[in-house]
Formats: sequence, structure tokens, C-alpha cells
Amino acid sequence: MSNHWHCVVYADSALPTKAEVIRRFTEFHKGDVIIPDWNDPKVLKKFKAKMRDISWFTRDLQQRFTYWYNNSRKISSGKKAKRKYASVL
Repeated sequence: MSNHWHCVVYADSALPTKAEVIRRFTEFHKGDVIIPDWNDPKVLKKFKAKMRDISWFTRDLQQRFTYWYNNSRKISSGKKAKRKYASVL
């Protein structure tokens, strides 16, 4: 099946350090988001938990892939999109 994939992911049981959270965040986002306040303990705790959450990882991966795929095919406008999303009463 062309729309089916598997991914083997390992989540370390230990939470990452503050420096590791900042490094991973900046490497992953590369300036496309607003930088969080890393001095706020609640923000840091939230991101530490996210970096161990496999469901968050797969959701983000699917969103990024879908965005890339839709932009690469350019079917959001034109005859194909109009037929695909047309409503008939």
C-alpha cells in the first residue's frame, strides 16, 4: 500500500536536560516558530514531556508530511480540487 508506513521509535526513559531540549527544539524547527521562554519551569516541563511522547512525534510528522505533500502536488486549486471538493445538492 502506498499510503501505509511503519516507524520504529525509541523513547528514552529519562527526561532530557534543559540544554538538550533547547538543542533539539532549535534543530527541529529551524526558526519557523516563536522561541519559547526556556526560563519558565512550566514551559520546560511541557517540552521535556513532549520529547518523550511518541504520539506527539507521529502527529507532528504526519502534519509536516501532509503539508509538504499537498504543496508539492498543488491540487488545492484548479479543476481537480473543484471536482474533489464540490458539493451537489
